[in-house]
Amino acid sequence: MNRMIGGIVAFAVTTLVVIASAPQSPGGGEGGEKKGPPGANDKGGPPRFELGKVLPPFVLDELDLTDSQKQQIAALEKDVKTKLNKILTTEQKRHIQTIRPPHGPGPGPGPGPGGPGGRPKDDEKGPPPRPDND
Repeated sequence: MNRMIGGIVAFAVTTLVVIASAPQSPGGGEGGEKKGPPGANDKGGPPRFELGKVLPPFVLDELDLTDSQKQQIAALEKDVKTKLNKILTTEQKRHIQTIRPPHGPGPGPGPGPGGPGGRPKDDEKGPPPRPDND
């Protein structure tokens, strides 16, 4: 049981480090960005990271946890949050509140003209048309 808790704590700390080291999105930082509690600035995206959370809300919803499991996870999260509060500086904890998940480039442009293979190159068009022999 202790190995499992240790593994979950290690996962949570690793996740925190990855999120904290991710570059801010363009236009982020000071200026037009509103400050506030986690989730206050969300526009339909994923919820912001909360210090001490070991599983995202959508995962907890899908697991159909028993009351006992919910209590154990709550205790684990409380323990993780307490330990992270001791490890992180005040500035790092403040910075967590502003970090947004990185946005990838999204899906590619899709198949080009001519289907999935794309348009053939000029030298790959095939033989020239036959002359008419009327």
